[in-house]
Amino acid sequence: MSDPMTAAALARLQELEDRAEIADIVNRYGQGVRTRDVDLLCSLFTDDAVIDQGHGTVVQGADAIRTHFGGPAANSTIGRSVLTFDEKIASTPVMSNTLVTLNGDTAHCESMCLAIHTGIRDDQAVVMVRGTRNIDDLVRTPTGWKIRNRLHPAVWKFELPGEAYGNGE
Repeated sequence: MSDPMTAAALARLQELEDRAEIADIVNRYGQGVRTRDVDLLCSLFTDDAVIDQGHGTVVQGADAIRTHFGGPAANSTIGRSVLTFDEKIASTPVMSNTLVTLNGDTAHCESMCLAIHTGIRDDQAVVMVRGTRNIDDLVRTPTGWKIRNRLHPAVWKFELPGEAYGNGE
């Protein structure tokens, strides 16, 4: 029969589980953007979350976040952001450089995203490439870690003509 884990070993195991869950949130965000899965994206945030896109767009609360990610184009803040296409075809977010700082039931996470988007604007196929940061404050909830505050500034971007083949599903 094995000895029970020490308190230190249990604490280390909890820390590793927390870090893995928070890193998974970063990757699920990229997956949600790629697949346009509004339910997945909304599940990553607390009901009172605030998302600051870093260019004057701030979204607060579950209903506003749902509209932000998937509401009608006329209402969607993404539709009025720097990612304006007449028709968005596909996104390929590449998430990286995830750094997590834990503090009990709160955490801070910073990650980078190479965001590649294709779409149609003025009857022309366009590829937009952006480097963005995700600066997240998270809380442990009864259903797991969730983002309470996100700052999501673009660091750089460029656009060029390109081909928009589809969503890669």
